[in-house]
Amino acid sequence: MANARIRPSALYVNGDKLATLTGSTFDFNSNDQRQLVIDGYLGHSDGIDVTDTEAKIIVPVGDTTIDEILRLFFLKEYLEVQGTVGDKLVSITSRCISFNVTSDVENGKLEGTFKFEGGRADFV
Repeated sequence: MANARIRPSALYVNGDKLATLTGSTFDFNSNDQRQLVIDGYLGHSDGIDVTDTEAKIIVPVGDTTIDEILRLFFLKEYLEVQGTVGDKLVSITSRCISFNVTSDVENGKLEGTFKFEGGRADFV
């Protein structure tokens, strides 16, 4: 996969791109549970897939402002977080559940730690 195209992660609302995410990490969890019986290991139960995303920098795109993005976080709005995993683009309906932030007025970006929680990741 030497020629895999890596796209920056991004935030979307209703199909509109609001911002790009830099330094993003995706954590996929199946929530499967190990099943143990008296004789030993039986297998696994199927859990509910969830995805956690963390980003270090958010850069607004187009006419979007930092204030608009922060407002969505404070209002607990659902966003689409999209990112590249290998050479595949995934999309996760998520909500920002916590963040700490340092704003950089000169270049218009938010730096900090932004944590998003969502359900199953879908391939786009």
